[in-house]
Amino acid sequence: MDGGVGHQLRNERETNPTEDERETLVRVHLDFLRAGADVITTHSFVNTPAFPPSKQQRNQEQQITSIEGIEQTMTSAGQAAEQAAKRARRQGRTQPVLVAGSLPPTYSCYVPPTDPRDWKDMETYYQVAVKALLPYADLFLCETMPTSLQAIAAAEQACITATPAYVSFTLEDRKETDTPTLRGGETLQDAIATTLHRVPALKGILANCSAPESITGAMPVLAQMVGSRGLSFGGYGNGFWDTTSSWMKKEGHGPISQEGIAGGNALESLEMHRHRSDFDEAGIMMPQAYCKHVEQWVAEFGATMVGGCCGTGPMHIRAVRDCVDEHRRSTPGP
Repeated sequence: MDGGVGHQLRNERETNPTEDERETLVRVHLDFLRAGADVITTHSFVNTPAFPPSKQQRNQEQQITSIEGIEQTMTSAGQAAEQAAKRARRQGRTQPVLVAGSLPPTYSCYVPPTDPRDWKDMETYYQVAVKALLPYADLFLCETMPTSLQAIAAAEQACITATPAYVSFTLEDRKETDTPTLRGGETLQDAIATTLHRVPALKGILANCSAPESITGAMPVLAQMVGSRGLSFGGYGNGFWDTTSSWMKKEGHGPISQEGIAGGNALESLEMHRHRSDFDEAGIMMPQAYCKHVEQWVAEFGATMVGGCCGTGPMHIRAVRDCVDEHRRSTPGP
């Protein structure tokens, strides 16, 4: 899979502020493909009422919450990914390129909705989003889901189509030995069971937008509850020194679950167990340090889908590609 498209796009815009926004996005997708990604994800994660509009949307800020606004921004994201895939083939790429249609949470992925009445809003949003992305998506990725409720709302609409659909949960940032828990408070084990019960047509479940250590802690659950069914599983983590859970704690936003509140020291100890030498001066995890986690996911647990999330760029994906290829070379065939 690719890396953090949104963060990479922001970096590129700062470097080339006069470049056409669509062209910059296409170039970011191409950078990840050149780094070795098999899958590029549409830049549709921010196309919800929870996020501010992009530069080209600022004059129509209110439209982002309308059906027309959602359709327009999702379609544009799908077209950019498709354009990048076609350009890569014209430039000589022979490996397949898959486009993942990103279906984000309709509210903040870190502070999920709790009102049951929000279900109708989620259902309407995902109906529109799926329809807009469908012409461009080889698969749907319901990603950074903080609760099983959000995941089910997105996955049910995605699975109405014939396009394969996957769910990825975001986890509280904890030590590997702690119980893997969604940011909404459910244990990962409960969330997987509920989601697969409601949406049995899913092709896989992953964990993302969390510290790599937390994803490592989730791998035994994913392997046992998802991989054992013959479904795909894996993860794509964040690359920041400051974990999201620590940031939320500083900002007074959480963690949300009572277990997370009681385990506040566990959140602190996660960063206490990290080594500064694994991060650059900007607080971004070094590619080889990130790959140590990915290697464990693949070699020890058998993860079948891996990549990067926020704070990971093409260099991280190149390292992941090398890691995966080396594992394939060293693993005996059937």
